[in-house]
Formats: sequence, C-alpha cells, structure tokens
Amino acid sequence: MEKEISAILFKIDPVGINYEHNTDEYDYEAKLINDRLKFGGFEGVNDFSLFICGVFYRSFNGHLEFKPEHCLTAAYEIWNLIHKECYHGV
Repeated sequence: MEKEISAILFKIDPVGINYEHNTDEYDYEAKLINDRLKFGGFEGVNDFSLFICGVFYRSFNGHLEFKPEHCLTAAYEIWNLIHKECYHGV
C-alpha cells in the first residue's frame, strides 16, 4: 500500500516538490502514513488529514510550506483507497 500512498502524494504534491521526475519523493512520508494506518484510531477523514499535515510538518522540520487543503485531498484519496481494499479484499 505504500506505493499507492506515495503515488497519491506525488500526484497531489502537498509541499510542492514534484518536479515530475522524482517519483519516489514522497516514499518516506508514505511509509510513515502506512505504518500509522495499521493502528487505526482515526475518527474520520478530517482527523486523518490532520495526521498527514503533521507528517509533512515533521518531515520537513517546518521549513517547507504546505497547503492543509492538499493534505485533506490526499487524506480523502488514501481513505478511499484503504476502505476500498477493506471492502473488496484487494
């Protein structure tokens, strides 16, 4: 699932580092997100979005600007992905 999460992050590019050739640019954040998803406990997609914002803030030591609405977009796409897999057994 990390590859799918990384692809979603690369497409949405919440911190503006997608230069169209560094497709692995979000692999580290995707791993952090995927590892945390295994524990669950999110109250919904908005809560999950705040977690994603925190991942980016910590990953870049607060030095890069990112748009929280992009984190929400990523959260929705990842949320749909994991729920699709849960219901369809993919």
